[in-house]
Amino acid sequence: MHPGQTRFPYILITDSAEVVAKAAEISSGGTEEARGIISFQSDLAFSDVAAALKATGGEVGLLQIENSQAVKVKGDVARLLGKLTSA
Repeated sequence: MHPGQTRFPYILITDSAEVVAKAAEISSGGTEEARGIISFQSDLAFSDVAAALKATGGEVGLLQIENSQAVKVKGDVARLLGKLTSA
């Protein structure tokens, strides 16, 4: 991440409605879902996001994204990746 950065992009993989609801709750601007993968941004650090999601008791696969690139993506995948870079 970059010095002074206060908003962080995340990818979440889960089939738990409770985990998805918690991600939406702690997100800055909501979540985007495509093909079972959820993207969102949060003002919380990775450890805080992970703790909040794990506290639901559901399955959690969480990645913090530092850099990303997409080539020839459209539709649902474009929306998913767009959530990582839109404020």
